[in-house]
Amino acid sequence: MKQNRILIVDGYNVINDWKKLSAAGMENLASARDMLIEELSEYGAFTGTSIEIVFDAYRNRSKMAKMQEINNVKVFYTKVHQTADSYIEKRTAELAASRKNIVTVATSDGAEQQFILGKGASRMSSREL
Repeated sequence: MKQNRILIVDGYNVINDWKKLSAAGMENLASARDMLIEELSEYGAFTGTSIEIVFDAYRNRSKMAKMQEINNVKVFYTKVHQTADSYIEKRTAELAASRKNIVTVATSDGAEQQFILGKGASRMSSREL
């Protein structure tokens, strides 16, 4: 049985941990997001991993979550009042429930890492990524 390798990324957590993205984010947060998407697009293409990046609803007053695909990367923006953590937890539980999926989540949030491990997924810190 072929398994799907999926990496879910806590977008702002990684931006804040990577020096070049953090510096870019101080000037222009949209630019830092674009840089992260580009980096992870290349990583996904090189490793054959499906990439999903989750961002909190920044300046988004929508009651609906938003998803767009950019360079083979699925980018999710949560709905207003929904954290990236809660979205990641739900998405991890959905994906890890299938034996077809090998799920890894990139976040440096300790509580989030414990939840992820409890659902049968792997974790890596933002810096490890």
